[in-house]
Amino acid sequence: MKRVMFFAHDPGGANAIAPLIPEFENPLVFAKGPAVRILPAAQGLPDNVLVDLSPDFLVTGTSANDFTERNLWKQAEALGIPSMAILDSWVNYGVRFSKFGLDELHLFVGKCDYTPRFVCVPDDLAKEDAIIDGIPEEIIISYGNPHFEKMAAKARNTAGISDGKTILFASQPFADVYYKGSQEIVLQDLVTTVGEYNDAHNDLKLMIRKHPKEPAEKFTRYLGKHVFMDTNTDVYDSVREAEILVSVNSMVLIEALFLSKKIISYQPKTKNGKDDFILTKNGTIPFIDNTTDFRGHFAEMLIIKDYSPKTDIKCSGIIERLKTFIKEQMYG
Repeated sequence: MKRVMFFAHDPGGANAIAPLIPEFENPLVFAKGPAVRILPAAQGLPDNVLVDLSPDFLVTGTSANDFTERNLWKQAEALGIPSMAILDSWVNYGVRFSKFGLDELHLFVGKCDYTPRFVCVPDDLAKEDAIIDGIPEEIIISYGNPHFEKMAAKARNTAGISDGKTILFASQPFADVYYKGSQEIVLQDLVTTVGEYNDAHNDLKLMIRKHPKEPAEKFTRYLGKHVFMDTNTDVYDSVREAEILVSVNSMVLIEALFLSKKIISYQPKTKNGKDDFILTKNGTIPFIDNTTDFRGHFAEMLIIKDYSPKTDIKCSGIIERLKTFIKEQMYG
């Protein structure tokens, strides 16, 4: 019996590969770091795992600064084991396959020293940008992110439960020189805006959802009468409860889109002044990069009742296409 091995370290990578795991018989599932909380049935990664277990195919996420996936791709290639990395987003493609971590993004010049046999990206736009970023075109497939299919399916089967008063801030731990400090600007502007609104109305509640990589203590100074830490275990529950979601460019905004939630991407600092977030880049929602525009748009969103932005993000058939592709590689 042929077996597929799965591994992830970062949360986005774990979310991306998780829906594929049940599609294969007796999968080998391993995780490190934040991914352990997302893949609860995963084992810790032992040394020489590819040699000892000899899987027939390797599926991984990608990580910002951890190099475990990159080393696994190298080892798999040396052992003749086909491998695939699934990219969960539309930014920082090439650096995830280089000798640099995301905190060294400014040093990346388009050279990908670590590549699996295949790289799956969210769509054709991502494929074009990934090629520009140095990933070889011949190894890229644009089947989509399985996590989006899972979230869209949950959205179709679940009604929203917002009370109209909850604002959710989705945090991100930026480390690179381009975006570092972005979320602090956004969160402080959001705290101020909600506070001023509550001086007159006193009915908004701001919930801060920390990224799995972040300590809760990082946000203590923001907490107060109307600002709280989000304690939901599942981000899906947090999204359902929120009336408006605010972030820099978190994937949580895309998850919220499937539930027709009001979403705001506020990007006060971007790489070379460019808009790199897919939902603002493709015109689904406005690109906002300053306090004045943010506060004005936030006020508008509070008033809007019917909100259902349209997007062409792939969210169906992804899991089946990837399963078929992987089996074709294993069985020929």
